[in-house]
Amino acid sequence: MNPWEEISLSDYENHMSLDSVKQLQAMNEMMKKQLEEYPVNTAMIFGIAGGNGLEHVKREKYIRICGIDINEEYLAAVKERYSKLQDILECHRIDLMAEIDKLPQADLVIANLFIEYVGYDTFAKAVLKSEAKYVSCIIQLNTDDKTWVSDSPYLHAFDGLDAVHHQMDETSLTKVMNEIGYTLLKTEEYPLPNGKKLVMLDYGKMNNLVIRDAQVDDAQRLVEIYSYYVLNTAVSFEYDAPSVEEFQNRILKTKEKYPYLVCLKDNRIIGYVYAGAYSSREAYSWTVSTSIYIDKDYRRCGVGSMLYKALEEELKKQGIINLLAGVAYIDEEDEYLSHDSYKFHLKEGYSEVAHMKSVGKKFDRWYDLMWFQKKV
Repeated sequence: MNPWEEISLSDYENHMSLDSVKQLQAMNEMMKKQLEEYPVNTAMIFGIAGGNGLEHVKREKYIRICGIDINEEYLAAVKERYSKLQDILECHRIDLMAEIDKLPQADLVIANLFIEYVGYDTFAKAVLKSEAKYVSCIIQLNTDDKTWVSDSPYLHAFDGLDAVHHQMDETSLTKVMNEIGYTLLKTEEYPLPNGKKLVMLDYGKMNNLVIRDAQVDDAQRLVEIYSYYVLNTAVSFEYDAPSVEEFQNRILKTKEKYPYLVCLKDNRIIGYVYAGAYSSREAYSWTVSTSIYIDKDYRRCGVGSMLYKALEEELKKQGIINLLAGVAYIDEEDEYLSHDSYKFHLKEGYSEVAHMKSVGKKFDRWYDLMWFQKKV
């Protein structure tokens, strides 16, 4: 018998909600984000337990929610607690260690403190069976492998889990997801008591994407992508969108020395990236600046990560070791500028090295410029 079948729901939830643990409360907030973040209408939740977070399901968005668990008691509680969702909520008792073939399909897979108990390989097989477009996971990182369950009056209810528990880390999980065709979209951390923390990692499916060198004939499409950011945002400090001819010249000039890459989905360009000289002085020959723009309808789909990775590989071949990226910034997000680019560069391994205050004025307001650096 799986040890999770022997743990009562009351012991589980009482332990998880203690002030010294606070995982139930944290995961409820995180589940709200998971359910709202992506353009999907079906979701499958691995290890649904008592249904914590299902109150955030929006009927106008979802047509089906599938709850998966090995414990019949948990599933019965979910059905009772969320009876108002009965027309869209399905509960399935499935042991993923032996019954992956029984899994339904869903656009979004949510796996919160679940992968620890099935391992990376089983989880990867389950994701592939689901054919999910997006996967959002929460793992717990511990400072001490021996005390991965926080001390509480309910501690001994979890003794049997030692036999099935796997220690998790972000790098290993992302490697496994990459191997099955998913790219990391974002990560968020939530501190917990006792030196622990929850980390949410979101992945997106990479379908029919091709990266190639940019051509002069690509200029018209690249102008379409770039113009959105020039005319509607403070991401670019240009005021007027360049002409196709001007953009053609920019492509040619860049490609004289540095890589210029585009990403295509179904033969249509949805993003581009390039490098340029940081300075004309010879001592800066090993340093470049990078620029990246993604079609507004394909943001947060992993395209940026793919393009940056491809650019880095090309730059390494040229002996480049320093990448610099200038990112427009404002303390409080407004209608023209979010913190998306700031967060993206941190996720891609860049570090903030300079913060220049009020250096760009656009839409009658001042914006900062941050410089990020990455060594490759």
